[in-house]
Order: sequence, then structure tokens, then C-alpha cells
Amino acid sequence: MTMMDDELQTWERERLRAWAQVEVEDDFADRVLERLQGDEIRSQAERVVAARHRRRESVGFWVGLLAAAAAIVLALGLSRRAEPPVPPTDAGELAALRADADALVADRCAPCHFGEAHGAQPAALAVFDASRPRWEQGLSDAQLAVAVTRMGERSSGVEAARFRSFVAAELVRR
Repeated sequence: MTMMDDELQTWERERLRAWAQVEVEDDFADRVLERLQGDEIRSQAERVVAARHRRRESVGFWVGLLAAAAAIVLALGLSRRAEPPVPPTDAGELAALRADADALVADRCAPCHFGEAHGAQPAALAVFDASRPRWEQGLSDAQLAVAVTRMGERSSGVEAARFRSFVAAELVRR
């Protein structure tokens, strides 16, 4: 607060604050400065003008930073929406996908979905038991879609893509 603020009444300060927030022409301050006679008034006016310019530059910086952050978030979101995998037709590739899926399920879904494991959960086993061969055959199409989503949350992009390919192959096989 400056000495001038102490001399102003509340309503005067409110009106001055409202006036300070109004957009004015760019050369308005320069024209006012030309008309001012006293050095003290001129320096106060120059400080006000400089502060307004800094505020505009600061707003521009933050808007630019926000736009860059939004672009990064959008790019990351779009990169997660990969093209749907093409199911393999080669038996060897399908066997490799099945082995990858089994290993991934063993790593990411244990112990809840393994019937013989310490810590197996009855509710999880009711959905599927990964210790059974061809565990995926007991899942509906909708449950496989949920498995793809859950695996995507718990795996790297490459692992999740391989699992999606396995599920796509399983759905085509059905």
C-alpha cells in the first residue's frame, strides 16, 4: 500500500482498482506521460505502465505454457489409442502371442487369479483361473475387453499391444 492509498477512501480505491483493470489503448499511457509535468508523477506512471506490460507478458507466458501442456496431454492420449491389432493367421505367431499373454497374466494377475496360489481371491477366481490351460476360453467377449483395459493399465505399451493382439486373435477364433 502506498501513501496515496492511505489518503483515499474505500470507494475511491475500489473505483481506481476497477479503472486499472479496464483495457485501454496501447498509446494511452504514453500520451498521459507526455502531459505530466512532475518527475515523481511521471515515475509513478512509468511504474504503472511497466507493471501492466509485465502482467501482459506474464499472461502470455502462462497461456503459452498451458497450451503446450494441453498439446502434450492430447498427444499422450492419442498415442494410447493405437490402431486395433490385426489378428495373426500364422499358427506360430498365435502360439507366441498365447505364450506372451500367459506370461503377462501370470505376472500381472497373480496371486488373485491363480487357484493354487497363496492369496488367491474367490471373486477373482470366479471370473477366471489363470492356472487352468486356455483360461481365456472361459471369458466372454465383454470380459476379454475388460481384460485388455486392465492389462493396458498394468503393462508397458508393447506388452499391452501384444495382449490386445492375443485377445483380437481369440475373438476371431471364436
